[in-house]
Amino acid sequence: MNVKHAALFELLHKSFHADIDGSMEDYRSYVDALGYITNKLHEGKVEVPHWRAYEEAQILKFILHSSSILQLIKGTPLKSVSTGEDVLVKDLSSILLLIRAQIENYLVLEYLTMQPKSDDEGELRFWFYELSGLAHRQKYIAREKEFIEKKAREKQQIAALILKILHSPLFPTLLPDLQKNLKSGKRLNKVLPSIESLIAGSSLATDLFQSSWKLYSNYAHSELLSSMQLNGYVMNPKEQSKMIFNAFQLSTMLVCKVIKDLVALFPTSEIVYNTLPETLTTKIDFWSKAVEQKSSTTVGAQGVEAV
Repeated sequence: MNVKHAALFELLHKSFHADIDGSMEDYRSYVDALGYITNKLHEGKVEVPHWRAYEEAQILKFILHSSSILQLIKGTPLKSVSTGEDVLVKDLSSILLLIRAQIENYLVLEYLTMQPKSDDEGELRFWFYELSGLAHRQKYIAREKEFIEKKAREKQQIAALILKILHSPLFPTLLPDLQKNLKSGKRLNKVLPSIESLIAGSSLATDLFQSSWKLYSNYAHSELLSSMQLNGYVMNPKEQSKMIFNAFQLSTMLVCKVIKDLVALFPTSEIVYNTLPETLTTKIDFWSKAVEQKSSTTVGAQGVEAV
């Protein structure tokens, strides 16, 4: 058995048997690889177009999400009422909240960085991103002089951004309602696509990520479904473990997808990637391809299962 076949056999064995400990070891190596490649790009001072100004911040945010997920999977210490000693508890709600944030983080990164086919398209999305954020902050109440002045400056920035968008060669291609809102200065915090639209237009497996994001959103908003599931998991810990493992695999796919996206985006990162152990790159290649399949299946504790 060669190195690649051995690596894939090990990966599938861990998946089939829901080996969370072994999967955590792999996950740590994926996150470390992502950090290593990102650091090499930073050290090399690789230049990017100005409309990719938030790329490094988005990747750093993604790495932090990923590392925090790993810590939560290990367990959160809680003091036992009966013994007084600390016990490790897997905080399902927080794990799913972070994976939901990780999904959104990836979608914004892909929307701003990976998808634009031209500088005009990249600039337009960059302006939308800034416009949406600044317009949303205008709703905040400012009482101190410093923040009142900041809001005034940002209001001028908003006006400048709208002007840039109106003069973009791609402005005529925008939806009529969006053009109307930009001209009238209304609903400016809604200029970005919704998360559902970003998923549908992304390279991710649509059914898998639409359903997963909606499910995890129940935990973010403390909706009824999350409460019902948590009550059920108290009575059936095995089902909770299965839920955590499947969600963890989704996170694993995303980490590997970001690595491969960076390799495709930066020629210099491919050189760095090829210095990594073949066992590691084989697993990264596998998970990054699994996440792109436009289907509603994922590799789970029982092999390939529907979500």
